[in-house]
Amino acid sequence: MEIIEISWWQMAALYSLLIVPFGLAWWLRLGILRETFISLIRMTVQLSLVGLYLKVIFALNYPFLNFIWILVMLVIANSAMLRQAGLVRLRFFFMTFLGIALATAFTTAFFVMGVLQPDPFYDARYLIPVFGMVLGNCMRGNVLSLERFYTGIRENEKEFITYHLLGANLMEALRPYMQRALKSSIAPNLSTMA
Repeated sequence: MEIIEISWWQMAALYSLLIVPFGLAWWLRLGILRETFISLIRMTVQLSLVGLYLKVIFALNYPFLNFIWILVMLVIANSAMLRQAGLVRLRFFFMTFLGIALATAFTTAFFVMGVLQPDPFYDARYLIPVFGMVLGNCMRGNVLSLERFYTGIRENEKEFITYHLLGANLMEALRPYMQRALKSSIAPNLSTMA
């Protein structure tokens, strides 16, 4: 398998594309230049470190290391998802971790073992990138749905309590907020597919 090396000059050319959004942010006085620049530096450092680590994982290709890396990805993604949704980590961590782990593991296993069929099935070159892509898409939808669900309940607390007091069971009282949350999380994926 041929590896394409990207030179420092090619990376600099890629980063030069950011002149346009940075220029627009400065010209329109959006007040996000410092935050965006710090995020860019953080992303660059993180991706460089992850790239070095993945180079080692791909070379070794030990099942134990592959699955440990997947576990690390899950913990980081789950923590970030709860933070972005504005939820308390200690309270929700286990349930959201379990949900995201089962969903991404099932989808990745189906795709890797059913479609790609690498030998061995735990080949890091396939397993880790596919898992990362599935996890990233799952995260985006989960952040939206969790945030919308709990915001809906907070903003309509009296309505929720009224449903419950008038005899609706918990699931019936939560249904309108769940429906809105799921619709809002699915809409971006539907737009992308269309």
